[in-house]
Amino acid sequence: MAVPRSATKGVERLALHLASLASSDLEKARVIYRWLTANIQYDSVAYFSGQFPPMDPASVLSRRSAVCAGYANLFAALARAMGLQVEVVAGFAKGYRYAVGEPLGNEPNHDWNAVRIDGHWYLVDATWGSGHLDDLGRSVSRFSEFYFLVPPEQLIYSHLPVDAAWQLLDPPLERSEFARLPHVRPAFFELGLGLRSHHEAMIEADQSLTIEIDAPARTSVIATINGDKRDAAVTPVARGFRIDCRFPAAGAYAIDVFGRKRGDDGLYTGAIEYLAVVGSERAAKTGVTAPRALAAGHQVNVLLPRGQSLYQGRRPFALVAPQAVELSVIQGDRRTRLTGRGDYFSGEVPLRRGRCRLVARFRDSVADELIADYRVLRSGFATTLRALVWATLVLTPATLYGVEGGYSPPMCSLWTREVAAIHAAADCAATPLADAAAVVETNSPLARGLVRLEAYCGMSRRLLESLHGCAHPTPRFMLIKGGST
Repeated sequence: MAVPRSATKGVERLALHLASLASSDLEKARVIYRWLTANIQYDSVAYFSGQFPPMDPASVLSRRSAVCAGYANLFAALARAMGLQVEVVAGFAKGYRYAVGEPLGNEPNHDWNAVRIDGHWYLVDATWGSGHLDDLGRSVSRFSEFYFLVPPEQLIYSHLPVDAAWQLLDPPLERSEFARLPHVRPAFFELGLGLRSHHEAMIEADQSLTIEIDAPARTSVIATINGDKRDAAVTPVARGFRIDCRFPAAGAYAIDVFGRKRGDDGLYTGAIEYLAVVGSERAAKTGVTAPRALAAGHQVNVLLPRGQSLYQGRRPFALVAPQAVELSVIQGDRRTRLTGRGDYFSGEVPLRRGRCRLVARFRDSVADELIADYRVLRSGFATTLRALVWATLVLTPATLYGVEGGYSPPMCSLWTREVAAIHAAADCAATPLADAAAVVETNSPLARGLVRLEAYCGMSRRLLESLHGCAHPTPRFMLIKGGST
């Protein structure tokens, strides 16, 4: 949206110019949303450092960057200057790096807006509408229509206002109900999907589980279990799909459901995420795997993180530890205590490359007991992929790219750009390369090369794209070889 530079010298000037482009309350709200999402960059540096510059409307307009509070404040200021009734709504959002089963924090973590149009209140989130954070914590601009005047019954899956009145629901949901909802993404609603069999995120299961969802005609659905399609069989049924899941052992399993319009080619978009807990009654209640016995006879249930390898950056920890008085994450000489509420401990911990230890101190002991020893990797998938693809380029260039003449400097440049794109798209989960798949355009040389490389190396396909943003959740995508399901 082209706006003269002179019109952006102050909030009132900008409001006056934007108002000249609108002839109704709806158009006023719309033009504000479009301008904000196109011109304000998410301040990822402030978000990760916790050092926030002023988020008042004038400061945000001057810097052209903000976190959620700045987006909401500037939206409200422009709306009021244009004669609209508007409120800033504070609350809890299932955003950046949210994982199913993760508890809500004590303090609100997000701001959005409610705006009154033609006598009715509507909900708007310009922050999430502007884009997302990638796995390296970089702000990626990507406009989303979904978060403009989003229906309350849809936004409640990801946004819980502190003031229940701003749910705009009757009756409103309780905090505990919100926490139990499945992790539903915009594609779920955009595709017209519906929950049929399971309406809560965490599911107690045996060795098998059947989930059914509603879906309109001309919709295709696939599912993965911990990123693997092989253990999730999707069958069309009347007005929907049945997903039959198999679990090889006790533990916690992430079930992701993806969808697309039938006839679309290439990418499936993440729609729903469940967490199945298999083989432990206590784990099923807490969302964790079976209790971990410690040397002194204590037991600890670890909810997050899952796996023994992590990636650097801020990482969530969550545990149930009866009789514990302190749980901490230790890396080098830095000790970070987790927040305790009864037997439950949680918190986000900044990690750097190396190793870190998760330890507990119990009432009947004065020394730390080791719960887990984690390896913290630098940046995960892209670094390993770069080395493997480089080696393959040198050793088997024609096999990888399927082009005569093999490796050449222009191809190297293309490869570098596309690895950068993968790095931005990839969810650096703690999975080995042999369990990973790239998320890129299906017709790109690197995508075709990875398909060949997958067969060449015997790699199994895995999901990489994931969640982001309290900012804003990253859309999830899955590359399907040959467009098949």
